[in-house]
Amino acid sequence: MKKLFSTALFYCVCITAISMLIASCGSKPASATALLGTYDAKSPFATEVLELDASGTFKQQVTLSASGKLVSTSGRWTFDAADGSVCFESGFILVMTGLRELSPDADKPKSGSMVYDARASLGTIYIGDEEYVLYKRR
Repeated sequence: MKKLFSTALFYCVCITAISMLIASCGSKPASATALLGTYDAKSPFATEVLELDASGTFKQQVTLSASGKLVSTSGRWTFDAADGSVCFESGFILVMTGLRELSPDADKPKSGSMVYDARASLGTIYIGDEEYVLYKRR
């Protein structure tokens, strides 16, 4: 009977731990405050640093790999907690096209908005996706 209880307890603990691990992989951040900080991203075409501050302002620095040119910009950002997306209003630099090629105007801030998903995974916040650009908080 004691062995049966120990075995059942072991399985309950394992199932609970696995459930908590799965739940923490890719959950949406709860608030804009959770997103504040500095993020890094690297693509075949550039390295980027993105800063989100509490006033709703972002700063983005892009170093183009081919030329070494450093481009900086800033603008406004908002967070939609319902769907876990971050919207960068006018001024965001888009380095790569949807075809995974270098954007012809990768050194110029965009006039429209850019929207990326945000997620928390194992204590780290990510913005974007692995396919195009993934910003990882420091």
